[in-house]
Amino acid sequence: MRSVFFDMNSTFIATLALVGGLAPTQDVVLPGKPAPHFAGKLTTGKQFDLTIAAKEKPVLVFFISTTCPVTSEATKFYDRISKAYAKHGVTVVGVVNDAKKGYDAWQKIHKTSFGSLLDPDYKVITAFGVYASPTTILVAPGGKVEKVWIGYGQKELKSANEGIAKLLGKPVAKVDLAGAPTETALG
Repeated sequence: MRSVFFDMNSTFIATLALVGGLAPTQDVVLPGKPAPHFAGKLTTGKQFDLTIAAKEKPVLVFFISTTCPVTSEATKFYDRISKAYAKHGVTVVGVVNDAKKGYDAWQKIHKTSFGSLLDPDYKVITAFGVYASPTTILVAPGGKVEKVWIGYGQKELKSANEGIAKLLGKPVAKVDLAGAPTETALG
């Protein structure tokens, strides 16, 4: 069964959320729960295993819909977060709802520095219960979900930045959020 994350009209999803038809984390894996395991070859050519990556460091999982304009806008900010914490061994990994051809066209525009796992069969997307774009999940060292953000904006980006820093026991990195929406945007 495919996740409605990429199949439903975004206006319909947003309307349901606003009128109470969808709880923000109705289907998404909840904080405190173990993050569903996934592994595979990333678009960078490197092998990735969530259990290994999250053994001692936080991992930020950014779910990417290659056709979502809001995800496209959010991508540059998550790339900045990725670069800010790379020296601390933090992994930002994309999970993409597309095959190589669709991802390559998307990556040609966005040029992200972080690797992504292609998930055209929605196995990882469904395992996490993701239904809206963009969704970002912070996995704490040890593999439990720390925080879930559905949509993005300055509040969500600041929270992700602060959450990573807290889990690392480091100061919050300076990440340029200029141009990010002041209200949560959902695609």
